[in-house]
Order: sequence, then structure tokens, then C-alpha cells
Amino acid sequence: MKRLMAALLVAGCVAWVGFVVHVHIEAISVAYGDGPPYYARSVNMDKWASPWPALAGLDALTAGVLLLAGWLARRLIRAGR
Repeated sequence: MKRLMAALLVAGCVAWVGFVVHVHIEAISVAYGDGPPYYARSVNMDKWASPWPALAGLDALTAGVLLLAGWLARRLIRAGR
């Protein structure tokens, strides 16, 4: 049972990383546009904001969650032996 919980935890982490990658791709694509000279960014330059600070915060949160989940999964696997 504990190994199943660990496997579900790892699967959830993989899904979370996939979601974070998708968010990164979408945010960068919207911020910088499709082609030179970054058409989406140059239209309303006074309202444009860099996506990097928000993405860095999301990355920090993800790193913390993954470290905690890895530690918990390792404990569950060792306890299941």
C-alpha cells in the first residue's frame, strides 16, 4: 500500500512538472510573440511586463514541492520493505 502511495506521489509530481513546463511555454510565447521583432511585446510596450519574475516564483514553489515529495516518497518506499 505504501509503495502504491509513493508511485501515485511520483506520478503526481511528473504531472505537476508537465503543467509547469506548459505554463512556461505559454507565458513566454504570449510575452514575446511569434516573430521578430517580438510583435506581441511591441504593440503595447507601456503595458508590457516581463513574465520572468512570476515564472521564477513558480519554479521556486515547484522545487520545494518536488523536494518534499521526493523525501516523502523515499520514506514511503523504505517503510514498505
